[in-house]
Amino acid sequence: MKTRREFLRSTVLGASTLWTVPGFIDRTMAGLNDEAQANADTQTKTGRDAPILVILQLAGGNDGLNTVVPHASSNYHRARPDIRVTENQVLKLDDELGLH
Repeated sequence: MKTRREFLRSTVLGASTLWTVPGFIDRTMAGLNDEAQANADTQTKTGRDAPILVILQLAGGNDGLNTVVPHASSNYHRARPDIRVTENQVLKLDDELGLH
């Protein structure tokens, strides 16, 4: 059984915790929001200044030779007659390689 003193001590401690936690959370969320807004502004300005290259790697059926295609190689076309990517289907990186 708790004494009255222990009960009051735990009640006051609990009440002070309830009083300070919402303010702490509010200040933390406001700080995080300000930081995210500053980063978003910076990213937006950076994105407007220069082109952005986005590369997606899909796990599973991604085949390296059908991602970066050696379109000028006759060996590639002979080895993959059914699944090859033809020269007019690639985005040419140079005279030998292209992206599917």
